[in-house]
Amino acid sequence: MNVGIVLPYLKAGGTERQARYIARHLRDSGHQVTIVVAESTGTFRDEVEVETVSLGVPFSKAYVPLLIYRLIATINNRQFDLLLSRAWNTNMVTAVASLVSRTPYVLFLSGSTRRDGQGGLKLTVEGILLRRAARIISVSEAAKENCMEVYELPPSLIQVIHNGIRIDEIKNLSKQASADTDRMGEADFNVLFVGRVIHRKGADVLLRAVQRLDERVKVWIVGGGQIRKYEALAGDLGVRDRVFFLGEKENPFPELGRADLFVLPSRSEGFPNVLLEAMALGRPVLAADCETGPDEIVDGSNGRLFPVEDSQSLSREIEELIEADGKREKLGRGAQRTVQKHFSLEAQLTKMEETLQCAASGSLV
Repeated sequence: MNVGIVLPYLKAGGTERQARYIARHLRDSGHQVTIVVAESTGTFRDEVEVETVSLGVPFSKAYVPLLIYRLIATINNRQFDLLLSRAWNTNMVTAVASLVSRTPYVLFLSGSTRRDGQGGLKLTVEGILLRRAARIISVSEAAKENCMEVYELPPSLIQVIHNGIRIDEIKNLSKQASADTDRMGEADFNVLFVGRVIHRKGADVLLRAVQRLDERVKVWIVGGGQIRKYEALAGDLGVRDRVFFLGEKENPFPELGRADLFVLPSRSEGFPNVLLEAMALGRPVLAADCETGPDEIVDGSNGRLFPVEDSQSLSREIEELIEADGKREKLGRGAQRTVQKHFSLEAQLTKMEETLQCAASGSLV
């Protein structure tokens, strides 16, 4: 099977990490795999073990026609048996290019597909592109139900395959040296956030929660995005001296392994890979109970949920856990057991390979 995996870029995020896992598994199983990226940006390029082809097109609306044109040319040149796409806008581009080149395509749903306020024509076009897919893979049951409701898709078209993680690899990466973990060792209580520093990810909710907490709490933010904006917000809230923006890291696992608490304050999520990674390292986790994602992982015995955008509830949860070493350790042990039992990477990748082979052969309806 000759598979092309389409991505917008290769930044060190959950989408890219999962694509890398899939590519490596397919390659090791004897398939030919190529990762096709719109633009050759991102710090994750050196981590990818398969051939990568860049279309040399900025990933933005203005360049969509050129992006589709070059993707069609690449599909025809590489003679892919199947295209696999992750991320919503990439899905739509991949679907159009695949239909023109008459190549089966599989699309990933990584979160909510609600389109409040979106025009009817666009919804109709998106629905057509989704229905023509050989298969849609959803990372959560909630995302599947959401997509079926919005686009009136048949349940048989969408298969749920959760994200998985390679636990041993993450543990080994967490042991690498990091100057930032040395700095964390000087603090009384470390709260970690890993993700894009943008509105959807809710870093502002965490900053407002920290404003209510005492000086012992230090917050470490790993990820690129609108860092200056959030540095300014931290200053306005009077917590700038307790919040450290570390930027994007190819390997955030030393910080994950050192944190006393991991917080995921997102307003919306897919199936949050970084939450699984923190849990695999035995970290107690607090996650916003946003649509699609965390509530399929966190059940109270392995972590806690708090209401979306509720910084006051988040601060109360953090405050309760600061003094409760035993409770944090119990949550961390429960988190590790959950990941080991339900989210091992190997089991998820086996399901993925079977689904892709059926899609390429046309045996999925």
